[in-house]
Amino acid sequence: MFKTLRTKGKWNYSCNWSPNSELLALSGNSKSIAICNVKKNYHIKELTGHYHDIVCCEFSPDGALVATASYDTKVIIWDPYTCDSLLELGHLFPPPRPIFAGGANDHYVRGISFSSDGMHLVSISDDGYVRYWNLENTSNPEQIAEYSNALCCSVSHNGHSIAVGDRNGDVKFYNPRQKVPSLQHFSRMAIRKCLDSTCIDHLHLPIRLKEYLKYHPFSI
Repeated sequence: MFKTLRTKGKWNYSCNWSPNSELLALSGNSKSIAICNVKKNYHIKELTGHYHDIVCCEFSPDGALVATASYDTKVIIWDPYTCDSLLELGHLFPPPRPIFAGGANDHYVRGISFSSDGMHLVSISDDGYVRYWNLENTSNPEQIAEYSNALCCSVSHNGHSIAVGDRNGDVKFYNPRQKVPSLQHFSRMAIRKCLDSTCIDHLHLPIRLKEYLKYHPFSI
């Protein structure tokens, strides 16, 4: 052991490295996610927006986004560099008031996982459903499957399979519909693997293109 980090929570449920290993996301019972920058002397920034424990966090394949799953029935997509909330995926409609979201409910979101294309996300919830979201159109999940007692999920690296584990010790596999993302999106992913959001702001590019590179079309 060479370093100890102290976060606001009493315990941490999840930790996840960015693909370039520069950022570490930590989530726990503090209702906020801690983003630790190892290149800046382990400086920690807090992302706030949830009303309950945050049980899972994961970076997108290009490291431009970080997703968090919470017992408050929501998944939030963040920009880890600017701390902006870009998108919310609700699992209870109408959305609960903060006092209800912060207490016991039947829609705890237990786990999330990005697909390899960075445009799809899987979430599992206590309401008994596995949801496959298209982040370009989040009015409704692109696909839904029934699954009770799910605790964790993971999308394979090729994006062809989704594994979901449950409280009974079983793991079930699902095959989501495959869709080839646009060349424009692949170009964005390639750029974002090299440049963070703060660097994008300093490029001599049209504002609209900068917003696209920062995933701001997702903005809520």
